[in-house]
Amino acid sequence: MASINTDIAQTLNITCRRGDTLAIDINFKDSSQSNAAIDISSGFSFQMQVRSSDLDEATTPLLGDETSGDGTHGKITLTPGSSGKLSVLIEDGPMKSIPSGNYVYDIQASKNDGSVQTWVKGDFIVNEDVTIYVNNGG
Repeated sequence: MASINTDIAQTLNITCRRGDTLAIDINFKDSSQSNAAIDISSGFSFQMQVRSSDLDEATTPLLGDETSGDGTHGKITLTPGSSGKLSVLIEDGPMKSIPSGNYVYDIQASKNDGSVQTWVKGDFIVNEDVTIYVNNGG
């Protein structure tokens, strides 16, 4: 029996610390063309959400990008580049409001033609912080 698998999502588990700024770069390469970098600077848009579980159907994710309503705890900034690099940034403010625990996330790529594919997925683990930073305006 023949089969087709169109699920190209790669697993990348992220472990971070509550209250810390999360800044990571993900490099996308075309495996069918000698691992050449994919130019994602135009023709693509990206969405990322962090949810309590993959079965969580709440209307608002814990964290999300501006296209997904920013999430209940804050916004994820996604910046695509021509070298295949997608920069992911979650400021310390939103990260302070996420309770430590195990969550899930994914990143979807949308092409200008309207097609959507999940490129990255995985666990999003938030470890508890010990130092509580308080900005007293100085």
